[in-house]
Amino acid sequence: MGQVAELWVERLRSRAPRLGAALSTGKRRIGALLNMLGVERVPVGDVGFNPAHAGFAMSTWSNHLLVRLDYAAIPRLRRQNFTMLAERLAASGIAPWLNLEPGVCPLFFPLLVKDKAAAARALRSRGVMATELWNEGDSLSAGHEGPGAWFLRHHVLELPIHQDIREEQVSYMARQVADLNLVLQRMPAKHVGLQTSYADRATSGALSVASSS
Repeated sequence: MGQVAELWVERLRSRAPRLGAALSTGKRRIGALLNMLGVERVPVGDVGFNPAHAGFAMSTWSNHLLVRLDYAAIPRLRRQNFTMLAERLAASGIAPWLNLEPGVCPLFFPLLVKDKAAAARALRSRGVMATELWNEGDSLSAGHEGPGAWFLRHHVLELPIHQDIREEQVSYMARQVADLNLVLQRMPAKHVGLQTSYADRATSGALSVASSS
C-alpha cells in the first residue's frame, strides 16, 4: 500500500499543491515513525537480489486496477506528453539527445543535468516530481561498469510524462527546467559518442528525444 499512497500523494500535489504538500509531509512523518519502531519495509523498485523477497506478491488493489486501465490510451498519452515536453524544452534552447523510437512507451523523460541530486531538489522545490532512478547498479557488477554507464547514472534525471500529466503541467515543467539552468549543455563525447551541443541542435531545429522503455 505504500507505493499506492505515494502515487496518490503525487497526483494530489500536481492538482492541489497545498493539500498534496500537507499529505506528503504526513506520509514522511509516518515513515519516520515506522523507522523508529524498527518496522522492516521493502522499497518498491529496489528489491535487488534478496531471495527472501522473491515471494512478495502484487497487492489485491493492484489487481483491481489492472482490469480498469485503458491500455490503448496509455502509450499514446505518454508519447504525446514526451513529445510535448521535448518541444517545449527545444523552444527554450534545450534540445533532447536521442530519438523516441516508434512503438516505445516511455517511462520517463530523461533529462541530462549538471548535478542530478541538486537538480532533483531544485525541481521538487517548485512542485516538479523529478525522479532519481538507477543511481547505482548491483554491487557485484559495479566494478565492471564503463565510464559511460557511470556518467549516465550521475547525470540523467527522470521527469514525469505519464498519462495523467496535463498540457499545462508539461509547460510548467519545461519553464522550471529552463529557468533553473539545470541542463548539461554538452554531452561529453568520451562517454556516449555524441559531440553536438544541445544549443546547436536546438538552433538547427532538431527534435531528438530520449526514452526509457
